[in-house]
Amino acid sequence: MKTLFAIASFFLLTISLLFYPERTKTSEKFWVQNSKKQEALFFLDSIRSLNTKKLIDEITATTDSIHLNQRNINKILSPSDFEKLQQAIKNKEMPITVVKSIFGNIPIDSTYIQHGAIPITFFTLGQKKEVITQYAIALNDSNISRESDVYFFSEDTLLSRHHISHRYALDIQFYTDHISKKTIIYYTQNQISGSGTWEYHFNFYQYEKNGLRPILSEIAIANLQPPWSSRIIELHSKISKTTPLTMHIEYQQQLVDSENPLIKHPIAKDSIYIEYQWNHTYRKLETKYKNTSFSKEKHTSFYISQSDLLFLHAYQPEIRQLLAYKNPSQSVINYILEVKNTIRKK
Repeated sequence: MKTLFAIASFFLLTISLLFYPERTKTSEKFWVQNSKKQEALFFLDSIRSLNTKKLIDEITATTDSIHLNQRNINKILSPSDFEKLQQAIKNKEMPITVVKSIFGNIPIDSTYIQHGAIPITFFTLGQKKEVITQYAIALNDSNISRESDVYFFSEDTLLSRHHISHRYALDIQFYTDHISKKTIIYYTQNQISGSGTWEYHFNFYQYEKNGLRPILSEIAIANLQPPWSSRIIELHSKISKTTPLTMHIEYQQQLVDSENPLIKHPIAKDSIYIEYQWNHTYRKLETKYKNTSFSKEKHTSFYISQSDLLFLHAYQPEIRQLLAYKNPSQSVINYILEVKNTIRKK
C-alpha cells in the first residue's frame, strides 16, 4: 500500500509538470517534503522492535570498561616502606626511591626526577580523622593535573590503582554503606571534553579486604551544543543523599532548527530523583526508576557518543508529535534521515 501511494504520487506529479509547469512548483516542493516525512515515519516504524539492551551495552561499553578494569594490587607494605609512606604524606611529597620501592618501576616525569621527589595529594576516606585506616594518594599535584594515578590503601596494604581522568581538580568522596558498614568511594571520570561538548561519569567502588569492587557507574554530567550537533543534550546529576544512595537529575534534550538556530524543538525536560538499591546476587548497586516515565533507555540516550538511534527509539512519541504538525520542521525530518543513513553505512 505504501509503495502504491508513492507511485501514484509520483505519477500525478509527472502529469502536473507536463501540463501545468508554473502551477506545480509549489506542489513539487510539497511532494518532496511529504516524501521525506513519510520516509522518516517509515524509519521510526522500523525501529519499534529495536533490541535496546544490545544497543545500550554498545553505547556504555567504553565507560563500563574503564569502570570495571581499574587494577587491584593487594600488596602489604614492609614496616620500613609504611613508615616512609606516612612521612611522605606529612611532607606532601615522596622521594623517587620510596616511590619505586612501594609502587615499582612506574613512569615518572623528568621534572620530578630532577627534583628527586614527586608531589602527592592525600585523601582521607574514613569517618574518624584521628585514626586513618582507609586513604588514597595521587602521585602528582591533582589540583593542576588533568589526570592522575591514584593509589588506595587500607592501613599498610596497597589495595588498588585507579587511573582517573578528571580534567579539573580531583575530588574523591566517600560514605559508609548503612547495611554492610563498608566504605564506598566515588569520583567523577571525564569521558569527553571539548568546546561545547563534555561528559562525566560517577564511578563508585566498595572497599573489600583484597581490593576495591566496582559497584556502579552512572552518567553525572552531559553537555552537547550546536554547531557540533543538531541535538542539544543537557544533564546534571547531584548526589542528594547516601542512605539509600539517591541522585537528583535535571535534564533536557532538544532538536535545533538548521535554518534558524534560535528555534529549538523541545523533546524532554524534567527534574527527578533516582534511588539506587543493592543487588545481593551481583553485589552492586542498581538503578530503580520509580514513579517516573524516565527509564534506563532514556537515561542512556544522554550519552553523547553513538546514542542517536536510542534517542529516536526512547522518545518516539515526542518526535512523532513534531512530525504530526501540518508543516513539520524540515530539520527534524533531516535529523531522522541522517540517523537512518548513518546506520546504513555501518
